[in-house]
Amino acid sequence: MDAQHDSSMTPDERLMLDAEYRDNVDKIALTAEGDVRDRLDSLVDDLPSSAVDLFKGMSPEMDTYRSNIKRVQNACEAAGAWFSLD
Repeated sequence: MDAQHDSSMTPDERLMLDAEYRDNVDKIALTAEGDVRDRLDSLVDDLPSSAVDLFKGMSPEMDTYRSNIKRVQNACEAAGAWFSLD
């Protein structure tokens, strides 16, 4: 998602990257089960339509995103699964 901070990107390029991220997380959720799937679904559902909103500093969207990521991480660890944002 670092590319979204690139000021040379057009708004259309940012929206395409946002949609790609949402789609990738959704695909991962479809392969998961139980709490991990539920929490990944929540992460996707709560993503703002634009990551620009997400990365505007200390925004409510960023707080929700961080909380959802932590919940996914906790569910993965409880299921014995590895978790990384890389």
